[in-house]
Amino acid sequence: MLVEFKFKEQLAKIKKEQSLTISQIADGIGVSSRTVDYYLFGDKKPSITTLIKLADFLNCSLDYLVGRTVDK
Repeated sequence: MLVEFKFKEQLAKIKKEQSLTISQIADGIGVSSRTVDYYLFGDKKPSITTLIKLADFLNCSLDYLVGRTVDK
């Protein structure tokens, strides 16, 4: 699915831009490091609640996080 592909791509891009570790993201949104790994590899889809937590933690919009816009 296109959104899933863009999500993992965007998450990896933001992680790199902000020099974040998987552990920092996991701690910031209240999930395990393994779960963030699953998101980055596209093996698991986050719930809408988790997407909102991610967007808040990463200081970006949901649309940016899933690749629907280039505006953060």
